[in-house]
Parts: sequence; C-alpha cells; structure tokens
Amino acid sequence: MPYIVLIIDEWADLPEDAQDSLWRLLRMGRFVGVHVIAATQRPSSKVFEKFGDLKAMFLGRICFVVADIINSRMILDSDEAAHLPAIKGRAIYKCGLEKLEVQALLLEPDEAIKLYEGKPMAIRREFIKIEQPQKRLQAR
Repeated sequence: MPYIVLIIDEWADLPEDAQDSLWRLLRMGRFVGVHVIAATQRPSSKVFEKFGDLKAMFLGRICFVVADIINSRMILDSDEAAHLPAIKGRAIYKCGLEKLEVQALLLEPDEAIKLYEGKPMAIRREFIKIEQPQKRLQAR
C-alpha cells in the first residue's frame, strides 16, 4: 500500500472544524499509511482546543531555537530548545522519550529560487503551493 504524507504549514491557521478531522486522521491514519507533518510558529492550547491530545499523537517532534522556556515546553515538554545556540537550522529532535540535538540542512531562499528556476517545466509542476485549503494555484 502506498504511503500518503499530509503536510500542514501554519497548523495554527486551521479552521476549528478541521481540528476534529485532524484528530481522527492522527489517531487512525498511521494504520492505513497516512503520515502527517505539521508546522506552526507557536502552538498554544488557546489556538487548539485539543492541543495536548493532538500533540501526543506526534511521536516525532522537532523544535528549533525558541524565544523562551514556555515555547520549548509546548513542543518538547522540556526547556532545551530555549537554550540552543543561535545557529540557523539547530534543533532538538524528540522521538518518544529520547531527545537529540540536530543540525538541519539550511537552504537560503535566494539559493532555493536559483535551484527552482533552473528546472524544466515538467519537474517544476511537482511543486504546487496550496494557499488556502481546497484551493490550488496553477503551476507556472
């Protein structure tokens, strides 16, 4: 069975009615091969009604440098990300109970644009950006 990967950027912007669907997908999706990658600038129980329950469904979490201990604890349940050195791409990866300081690959925006613009149209069409749920932009 093929894997399906759902990527959610700015998780905090999800409409409230989508939270229930996401909760169900997180609970049952791995069994059928659906994997979810979610990113947000600052998760909060004020933003997500079921934040604690949703967070528990993500076995692996990565947290880059954050401004304070509270933000680090929201993601990692520890203050380690608040004490990371200010190195672009430095993060704490937590999988289950284990934590590891990691260095992620950094691709500056101007470098990404150069790589993207040099690709033939057939390859570039694979990069479709979704601006709003249910609404796709036309490939360039």
